[in-house]
Amino acid sequence: MSELCCICPRECNADRKNGRYGYCGMSENPVIARVSKHMWEEPCISGEKGSGTIFFSGCVMRCVFCQNYKISAEKFGREISVSQLAECYKKLEKSGVHNINLVNPTHFVPAIIVWIFTDHHYLSYITAEGTKKRKPSESLRVI
Repeated sequence: MSELCCICPRECNADRKNGRYGYCGMSENPVIARVSKHMWEEPCISGEKGSGTIFFSGCVMRCVFCQNYKISAEKFGREISVSQLAECYKKLEKSGVHNINLVNPTHFVPAIIVWIFTDHHYLSYITAEGTKKRKPSESLRVI
């Protein structure tokens, strides 16, 4: 990550690398609220075996009627390292899911990139970035 954060469209320039919080309410290390096998909600994605989901805490949108308010605005979750993030993916893969969905990961893209370069074979599992403000390719281009 660069010294000042410009990962999301807010471009808040927070020094997240040194523990300062950005507009998202997070510092540099990923904070996850939930890692689980998700069944039945979107059949075309979850199929018969389910879809793995990793819910990241914090958010750059601050929607008034957010369905995940506790996760997005109240910093619910636990801070983890990149290697612990990799373990989350491995856990989901072992559960037999069809894919792994990253829910609201935009502000943690740098850590996700480190994980991807460490464990290349997981690229086929990642199917979605659950933030509506910026497309995944735009976040990657910023980095």
